[in-house]
Amino acid sequence: IAGAQTADAMTALQAHSRMTELYRQMPYRADLVMVLTQYFAALAERDGASLIHCLAGKDRTGLGVALLHALIGVHASDIMADYLLTNSHANVPGRSEARAQLVRANMGVPMTEDAVQTIMTADAAFLDAAFDTIRADHGDVETYAAAVLGVNPARRAALAQRLLR
Repeated sequence: IAGAQTADAMTALQAHSRMTELYRQMPYRADLVMVLTQYFAALAERDGASLIHCLAGKDRTGLGVALLHALIGVHASDIMADYLLTNSHANVPGRSEARAQLVRANMGVPMTEDAVQTIMTADAAFLDAAFDTIRADHGDVETYAAAVLGVNPARRAALAQRLLR
């Protein structure tokens, strides 16, 4: 329901809660683990440009790029600043109705306009939730990446060598 304002429509607060929970789960989503494993392997082994993207450019993409940055030694505050740039470069308020319809279809429930905007916006709490889960389960990003994504110290060194020229 476009622009739903009914009592049963998802609110921005509910959307924020769902997105935070989604980010807590993302480090272990089988499809994302597979893609990130392949992505990090390709970046470590191949020359040339790379492209990583998703519908909003902040969830799978945002986490993937944030993990990459963390693995090559980018400071946490710079990682977050880069993640939040999505909001100024992705024209969130001007997103088309077609994208809003995709968000509504993916969520499967009526949503307020504010809820759609919440889902389409990069929020520090979302990325923090993913990194908090990683640290709680593995202690740090490097240990997580080795255990889950196959980014051992040798691959991490190869990433740094190729990307930090």
